[in-house]
Parts: sequence; structure tokens; C-alpha cells
Amino acid sequence: MMRAASRFAIPLTAAGLAGRIYGNYKRKRKMRKLKEQYPQRGPGRAFGPQRVPHNKRGHAIRKHPTGPSSKVSAKYAIAPVMTKFKAVKKVTDQKVPKTCSAHYKDYGLLSANRTIYVNHEHWSSGDRFWYSIGCGLAKTLLAKAKLYCNKSMDDPLIGPRTDVADLDSMVSGDDVGSSDATFLKIYFATEGDEGAVTYSSESIALVDTTVSPDQYRTFKYVAQEISNKLQDNYFATNKTWLYGAQIILRASGSGNSMLTKNVNATPITILNLDDAEINVYVKTLIKFQNVTPADNSTAATGFDKGAIDANPLEGRIYTARGQHPIIDTDLLASGDRTLDKFFGDTRNNGFTLLGHANVHTGADVGRIAHLPAAKRLYGNQTVESGTIHIGAGEMKYHSTYFTMKRTFRTLADVCAQQQSSTIDEKNLMKDNFNKHTLFGFTIQHKHDEDTIKLGYNRETDVSCYVTHKSVKFPLKQNFTYNNGVVTTTVVPSEVEL
Repeated sequence: MMRAASRFAIPLTAAGLAGRIYGNYKRKRKMRKLKEQYPQRGPGRAFGPQRVPHNKRGHAIRKHPTGPSSKVSAKYAIAPVMTKFKAVKKVTDQKVPKTCSAHYKDYGLLSANRTIYVNHEHWSSGDRFWYSIGCGLAKTLLAKAKLYCNKSMDDPLIGPRTDVADLDSMVSGDDVGSSDATFLKIYFATEGDEGAVTYSSESIALVDTTVSPDQYRTFKYVAQEISNKLQDNYFATNKTWLYGAQIILRASGSGNSMLTKNVNATPITILNLDDAEINVYVKTLIKFQNVTPADNSTAATGFDKGAIDANPLEGRIYTARGQHPIIDTDLLASGDRTLDKFFGDTRNNGFTLLGHANVHTGADVGRIAHLPAAKRLYGNQTVESGTIHIGAGEMKYHSTYFTMKRTFRTLADVCAQQQSSTIDEKNLMKDNFNKHTLFGFTIQHKHDEDTIKLGYNRETDVSCYVTHKSVKFPLKQNFTYNNGVVTTTVVPSEVEL
């Protein structure tokens, strides 16, 4: 059954639809004019002038603008968005970071003729890598004796001192003898021939007795000393690793009488450090800027990036294993055989203009001046490569990351041991441990200018923390008894019952 049509329904004609559209347009236009005339809307009003409250003297009370961009547009505002930092209610509520971080910033200008190669080590550098481990280990070990870093790493450590009645301290204003100071001893295990293990130790003074009154050493000093001791032992002739530490008070005097006194620096022993886990994180941001002058440059127009004879750069980027490029053997053996020195002579900061020592020949570098493909340069290796284009005056960015999680025992497996006293392989790790990125640049259009100038900024954050847990071994006893032969000499009779 069909429903009856509603008596209120009015059929919409074409003329009615056109009138409705025109009416809506007129109403919107009227509202827009009113909003332009009265931009501030009053409370409870659709439009019209705002009702501003007045004080007793009849002056208008207006709210002071709170935002930095309240009077200017966001395009010209200094800080269009502001964030608010809320102070914690209690100092103890602050979360203490477990890592030790260091920030490094390297910058400068690189210059070379026709072709320029730059090598970047992902771990920043060997010295910075080992120093971060020294910071992480120092933070872990010193906390065992309630010694902590001050607000600055260049300030003396903070923590308890020995008893004033037993040992002169800076509280009393007196000095102590150099042999009476507190020391940190770290112990190493060395694997010799046929698996024989020997042990040795290194001592680091925690108290500076050269000043008056004496005071604790700085955290930076302790971390650097630990870093030096680790490198000296890990790069020894035989495989060596850290396995323990001890914080001890060395006492002197007639008969070592101080050993019998009650001091609060009695030996604190930390074992099982060979299983302590090292966590190292390195993040690097590299910025390159092409500042190569134009061909017909002068002092006034040499750095005009809009010059018609400006020099854009093109190049390649390679990423592979090792601290520096390990070039194909056939390529190394050809020519004057100086490319190994060209690619292998790296700087201590881990960012090297290859060839800076000028021990290579021009003929050898000329064979790689065209920036060969990765297979031609590296041979049969796993290499990631890509192309680079930098216009005159332009900048390019590149980020790298390095992460290491190893124990002190397994860290010795990737260290290249020194084979003799004449071969200095310090700070060299095995090739499968670290990565490098090689940048190669050349002038895109060769005319008159052959000197490439490349400005760079390299910002690196190196962080480390050491996780050490006391291992609780289950108590299990094993009893073994050899009872031997048990006999009896009585012979039974043959009489039956």
C-alpha cells in the first residue's frame, strides 16, 4: 500500500531552488561584512562590538597578551610556540641518567686539487670510544665506594672521606702522604701460550695529594686514566681482558700501623667484571658546504654562488666495514703502490682528509680521481654506495650511528694485538667491528679552477654505560665415598636345623 502524500510537502521547483541559493548567498555576505566591521565578538553575541569591562575610573580593563606572537604574525614572531618546563616537586623525583655522554664538535675547511676523499669513522675515533668506556666504568665502580661525579666532570669527586681521627683529610685542613691516598686497582687476565692465564693489576690514585688541602681527583681524570689502562692492556701482545677491581686505602708509616686502624676505605672488591656488559652509542651528524670559488674569481666575487662560472661538486659515498677503506688488492699492487698509505693514514679524531700526509704519488691518485664504482675500489666486499651532488654554496647532511653491546671478555676478541714493539697497532680494531663512510668529491664541470674547498661541521654524541650484576651461584655439594671391598671371614657351618 502506498502512503498518502504529506499535506505539508511543497514541491521544489527550479525557481524556488534558485531563490534559496540566492538567499543563502545574501545572508553569508551580510554576516561577512558584519564580522569585518566588528572583528571582536562579545560574550553571548553573534557579532557586534565587544563589551570591554571598565574599572572604577572608567578605564577599560584589557587582558595583557600572553603569547610571543600576539601582536605579530607567526611568520615574523621570534618564538611562535613556547613550551613550559615544570620544576619537580622533590629533588629526589629527578631521574638520574645511567649513561655518561660526551659531545664533540669538529669543524674546518678541507682543500685538495681535482679530487678530494674524506674518511669518517662511525665510532667517532678510537680515543673517544675508549674514553666513553672509561667514563661508564668509572661511574659504575666509584658508586661502589659512594663516590660520585660533581656537576662538572672537571670538578673533584664528591663522597665520604676517611675518618679524621685516623687519616688527615681536607676537613681538618691537613695533607696526607702520597702513599696514604685511596687508590682504584683494576685487575687484568692475560691468556698466554697453550691457554695459560696470568694476572696483573694497574693502580689509579683517587686523591690528589699535590694540592693543599688534599682533595679527590676529578671524574675526567679517573675516566681518562681508566681509558689509558684499558688500551695499554687490551692492545698488548697477548689477549687480555678486565676481570675485577678494588678500591683500597694504602697506608704507610712505621709498621704500617694505619692498617690496624678503623678507616672507612677498607678494600671494596668488585669481581666478575669480565661479564659486565658495555653499552656504547655514537650518533654523528656531518654537514658539508661547497665553498669552491668560481673559475675567474676575485676577492670580491670569488664566493658568489650565483656566478655563471661557479663550481658545483659531484661525488660518491661508500659505507663498508673497517676503520678506513680496505682497497682491492689488485688496485693496491698496481702503479707506485702508495694507495695503501693514501687510504690508511687516518687522524686521531676519526675524520680524515685522505692524503693529508702527502706520502702518495700523483699517478696513483690519478687512477682513482674519477671516483670509481664500489666494486672497482673495494673489490669483493659488501659496500653500500650512492651519488652526491652539491651546488655552489649549498650544504648537504649525513648521519651515522654506531652501537656496541659487548662484555669486557668478548671485547678482547675484536682488539688487534700488538705483534712487536716496532709495530704500533694501538687503537686498531678488527675489520668486522667498526664501520666507515668514505666521501669522494670532484668538480662537476672542469674549467679553470682545480682546487676544491669543502667546509665541514661534524657533531658527535658518544654515550656509554656499564651494567654489572653480582652473579649468585647455587650452592650444590657433591659427596663421593669409596668404601673399598667389604668382607667377612666367618664361614657358615654345614649343620642343618
